[in-house]
Amino acid sequence: MQSLGSTAQEREAARLDVADKIIKHRLVEDGDRVLAVAVPADAKLEAKAAAITDTAAQAMERLRNADRAVDEAFAGDTAELDSELQKYMPSIRSWTTKRSGASTPPRESLIYGFFDDFVLFVACCVRSGLSSQGLASSRLILPGNKRDFKPVDAEDAERVDVVLGACDIDTPVAAQAIERYAHMFCIVEVKRSGGFKTALPQLLVYSRNLYAWQGHRRYLWGLTVCDAEVCAYVMLNDTVHVSSAMDVTTADGRLSLIILLVRWSLCLEDQLGYDSTIRRIGDSDHYEIDCTDDEDSDSVVHTYVTSMCLKSADSIIGRHTRCFVANPKVADGPDGTSDNSSSTEVVIKDAWSPAPHESDLMLDPRSEILLMRSITQNLKGKVHDLVYPKLLLGGHAQLRRRHVSVPDTTAAILGPRDSTAAQDDDGTADDNNLDKMVFRAHRCIVMEPRGYHIKTVSSDAELVIVLADAMKCHSAILDHCNILHRDLSTNNILVVRKDGEALPRGLLIDFDYAIEVDSEQRAARPARSGTLPFMSVNNLINADTPRTALDDWESLLYIICWLASSGICSEDRVDTQDFARKPIHRWRQAGVKRFPSISGVLLTNRGKELFNSNKYMPTSYQLMDRLRTLLLKDGKQQKVAGSKIKLKALPLASALPHLNMLDADKEPLNVEKICKLIRMLSNLPYKPIILARLRTDAKGTVSLILGNDADDNGSSTYSWAVTYSTWAQKRGNAAASKKLPSLQPKFLPLFASIATTQLPHILPRQEELNRELEELSRLWTPDEASVNAVSAVQKLIYSAVQKIDKNVRTRLEMFGSRRYGICQSDSDFDFLMTMMDRKMLIDKVRERFISQFKGALRKSKGIPYAIYIPKARVPIIKFAFRRGNRLYNGDISFNDRSAIFRSNMLRAYIKMDPRVRIVLMLLKQWGIRREITSKDVLNSYCVTMMGLTFLISQRVIPPLQLLATTVIDDRAWDRLSEIHKSPEEISKLYTAQGTSNESGKMSSTAQCLQTGHRLPGVDINGSNGYYLGDSEMLQVWKSPNEKSAFELTFEMFRYYGTEFDPKIHAISPRLGSPCVLRSSLTKLDAPLPNSASLQSTELPKGTQLLAIEDPLVLSANSGRKASVQWVAGLLWEMRRAAWAMTKGLEDERFGVLDRLFLPPTAEIYTDAGIWASAYKQLIPDIPDTTGDTFSDVVSSSENYSTISLEELEDQELVRLSETHGEPL
Repeated sequence: MQSLGSTAQEREAARLDVADKIIKHRLVEDGDRVLAVAVPADAKLEAKAAAITDTAAQAMERLRNADRAVDEAFAGDTAELDSELQKYMPSIRSWTTKRSGASTPPRESLIYGFFDDFVLFVACCVRSGLSSQGLASSRLILPGNKRDFKPVDAEDAERVDVVLGACDIDTPVAAQAIERYAHMFCIVEVKRSGGFKTALPQLLVYSRNLYAWQGHRRYLWGLTVCDAEVCAYVMLNDTVHVSSAMDVTTADGRLSLIILLVRWSLCLEDQLGYDSTIRRIGDSDHYEIDCTDDEDSDSVVHTYVTSMCLKSADSIIGRHTRCFVANPKVADGPDGTSDNSSSTEVVIKDAWSPAPHESDLMLDPRSEILLMRSITQNLKGKVHDLVYPKLLLGGHAQLRRRHVSVPDTTAAILGPRDSTAAQDDDGTADDNNLDKMVFRAHRCIVMEPRGYHIKTVSSDAELVIVLADAMKCHSAILDHCNILHRDLSTNNILVVRKDGEALPRGLLIDFDYAIEVDSEQRAARPARSGTLPFMSVNNLINADTPRTALDDWESLLYIICWLASSGICSEDRVDTQDFARKPIHRWRQAGVKRFPSISGVLLTNRGKELFNSNKYMPTSYQLMDRLRTLLLKDGKQQKVAGSKIKLKALPLASALPHLNMLDADKEPLNVEKICKLIRMLSNLPYKPIILARLRTDAKGTVSLILGNDADDNGSSTYSWAVTYSTWAQKRGNAAASKKLPSLQPKFLPLFASIATTQLPHILPRQEELNRELEELSRLWTPDEASVNAVSAVQKLIYSAVQKIDKNVRTRLEMFGSRRYGICQSDSDFDFLMTMMDRKMLIDKVRERFISQFKGALRKSKGIPYAIYIPKARVPIIKFAFRRGNRLYNGDISFNDRSAIFRSNMLRAYIKMDPRVRIVLMLLKQWGIRREITSKDVLNSYCVTMMGLTFLISQRVIPPLQLLATTVIDDRAWDRLSEIHKSPEEISKLYTAQGTSNESGKMSSTAQCLQTGHRLPGVDINGSNGYYLGDSEMLQVWKSPNEKSAFELTFEMFRYYGTEFDPKIHAISPRLGSPCVLRSSLTKLDAPLPNSASLQSTELPKGTQLLAIEDPLVLSANSGRKASVQWVAGLLWEMRRAAWAMTKGLEDERFGVLDRLFLPPTAEIYTDAGIWASAYKQLIPDIPDTTGDTFSDVVSSSENYSTISLEELEDQELVRLSETHGEPL
């Protein structure tokens, strides 16, 4: 729910806003008390830590002064240790030497190394101090070997500066491979200047991921480094405690940091923030969990092994609730392994709940343990046919302190405070009392049955069943137990599916906010509680009215609104951007004052805007399709009375025989029923694709009419009726939004000089550029988990095929970006399934097999949904695959090998020269960051073709579709140039494409550019799919062009931005030319644009300004969807990209690629001033006035903002640099 309808930028902004509020209201400057949290609880360990600290501090001070006393530095008993530590001293001296006030702080990248060496110095001392004793609870605190990087398991573009890991004591003292949040002990945020509050927001934002990826964290540690000042943090459920600043330029500051690092090395695991009752199993995402029951006097420990994490903690502040699916642990077998899968499946909930004083933990009336125990006992045997949560175990976690068990509470972390904070009814601290810690207790509940998220229902009928069951449970608990839930939400109503039962059941869970109510009045005292989007109005405004069951029933109404808007199940889920535009999206984060209008919105016509209109009765769809066909075919022209307007009309009575004949098995239609079905679509909030209306004439004849609007004189009644296509609507919306790019400044910089500008020397920033390209390459390379997910889903697909027919022969191949190797870890899976049995040539047999296969795939483990789209150009199954905490989307198409051809050809080009991958990678990243690429206008593949074609034209790679060898000379390139200039030569190449000779093989008249021999033909769906793919020949290729990938990318952007003329030129990957004459490509379905097409904001039928020839289907224009103004914006973006690359090399304040990838924020272009006709400067044929859409044409003499685009972008880059650290 948190990410629905939000972009990555919105999520980051929201997280930073939360971090700012934490700093403002919940930050406790706790001095030395923070360091005291890590004092080893064992007396012997505490003494040992003090001894190692003394050794390390003395060694550091001795070696810092070694330049002045070299002979003394390596003398006595410490000589061997000093010799080992000496390698860290240059960095430590640089960092710990006090600088004058006028000196510039070192770059952040240097501070990373300074800090790492300091940590390694202390780790060496710890290793030396423990070498003779080897304490079991000791460890080494070591830095990661990556700095300023995006963790592998990061969801958004988050980059952490430095990380620390708690490693085994025998680990070599060196930087470790710590690339996942799951393996980090703590995060270090570095700033070159400013106080700790400049670094703390980012630290809080990134540290929340440790909770999300580590199911055994009780609390978190963190560090900020601002130049030479280090601060340590303990992050608890309600407060963040910060230590005094440790200034490492002073002896006291260095000593404090050493004390902390040594204490971390010797303290107990739970003092590092880890949960002693939850243990990670190896390097997996599974845990062993120890649970007890408060009512068990023997305190028997029950151990469970988790199989899945249902809910993780993902925020700094809160209860940190986690839910696991688990099985009781069974004893290991003779082979040393154990199988827990056959035992009873339970759900374990682990949370930190507000509680009274420690002595009253077991008697807390708001304890979920007691409430669940009451529900289990009171409903047993009293209700029938009801699914409700049953408590198996419920207890408070325990810690071992000096051989004594004590409850795990916040007092056990920081020690007892002067008093506990005043608490609201929902357990959060009052803002005025945050200097006093809220008392919380660590509770663990084991319960059954297991449920699934409410969006796993397969239909609206199942949703009704689940919601009804949940509210039946709600009423039973209120009637029999006097417990009011008070927190109904989409997360707290689950779907339960029992073996042997076709229909699901509903389950109400999570009694964190529940409370016992008066058995007479059934009301709870007023208090705000629950989940924001679903709170009742009285709850939101915190009214004095007592809370009753009616508040929960009101929440149910909002749950239905939410599901109707966002999609009931995974198959009809609304697109994120579509949802963001709905008023209901504000429910997710709006302030309390905006919510009293909820009821008003629902009870007026505006309520229609809330709901998702993508899902209507199939009967209405089918009916409208048939009516439209009949209307266009058999409709008769009729005059409207009193008007010259002619309408095409179809009397519904005459259409009935045709409609009923199509569905002979169904109940016959009549006029009344048709009208009813049509009017079911009357509230669609979209413009109709076909203007069709129901009209009743004076005789009472009802007709469907098509044509211009007719005057409605009141004697006729009609309603909207549309033939509605979800895919057509989405394409239409996307195309409309891309008519004009969102970047429309009043003074659109021409960057005219870029046409002749030379790229500055790269050498001064080569090392920095290499590092940025290396990081970009990692981003566009799938990680191991993603690669393993591909193998896993392939096995599932093959298994699903076998379940249908074990004898059927199929071949499964991957295509798309994952095939040619430029993809990210979360990129989609694109598969082609080729069915090789002859019986599959029969349409009905093939369609039945695909339909059955979809059903078998849907039932496979890890596949939340699978949808078969039989009427697509190529039959396709869309599915999702869940593995671990990731959800991958995928497509399976059937028997269409054209996608395999395109992917394999791209892969061959990429293998020929490493620069190809870098250029295409830069191009794809630029397209995403600048919001250029769109599936509905110009997708990533089309942009890739533009880049590939340019590289061929620069002789970086040869045109593989016109060669039989890669050993070519200038004659071949000269021959290619002659072909580009001659329409006759191009026509010869394209002759006889798509025909077969007597042997059934594809024929071709094309000749090899080098040898002159005829090239073979390869039949790919009726087109010639030949290209040179011999791996040995690809390896011997040597390009005559020696320019770097960065230079080639610059020249590509400059060419398309300044020289490419879309009215004249076409882009042909087959010919290797981005400037072949459009008129020469006679097979390309891209009519030349005329003057009329350039004078309209709409794209006239048949006009295609951007021509990109498909390398396989010669008639297909990949750029056909781009409107005139959108192409203008694309070319301006290309020109700006070339300018940004030159500025990236010149401006050392930022990374080389930072400006190139700077997102087009609204603030920049709003400040620069927006005007719609700016793009007329890019295409001279566009006149000054181009219709209503461009009515705000302005004179160049008018005085607008004096702030240049460059200045505004500089401001944004500075802001991002301060937010993220450097580089961006």
